[in-house]
Amino acid sequence: MDKSNLKTRIANAEKLVKEKLAGFYQNGKKKFEKAYKERLFWKKLKKYLLQIGKDLVEEALTLYYCLKDPQTPNGVKITIICALGYLIMPIDLIPDLLVPVGFIDDAAAIALVIKNSRENIRDAHRKSAHAKCQELFEKKKK
Repeated sequence: MDKSNLKTRIANAEKLVKEKLAGFYQNGKKKFEKAYKERLFWKKLKKYLLQIGKDLVEEALTLYYCLKDPQTPNGVKITIICALGYLIMPIDLIPDLLVPVGFIDDAAAIALVIKNSRENIRDAHRKSAHAKCQELFEKKKK
C-alpha cells in the first residue's frame, strides 16, 4: 500500500472516527472509560505490536504517559482514556481482527486526541513513549 493511499484512508477514517467519537463522547463515554484498563492496554500493545505498527504504538504510549502525568487536566485525561479504551476494544468501527486495516480507525482516534491534546503533551511524554516503544520492539525481535 503506497503512502498517499494510506494517508487518504487515515484521513477518511479520522473523519469517521471524529463523528463517531463525538457521539460516543456524548452518549457512551462510560463505555470507553470502562474498556480502558491499564493491564489490558499493555496486553493489547504487546500482543498486536507488529500489527499496530511502531508509529501508532508510540502515539498511544505518548497518550499513556500524558494520562499518567499529574499535571494533565482531568478533562484531557478523560479524552485520553476514551481513545485508549477505543484502542483496546477489539470490535469497533473497523474490527481489529481485519488485519492490516483493523487499526486504521484506532490510529485516527489516537491522532485526533493527540491533535486536540497537544498543549498538554510534554517532551517528557514523547521521550518516554519513544524509549518504551524502542524497548517493546527490541523485545519482539528476540
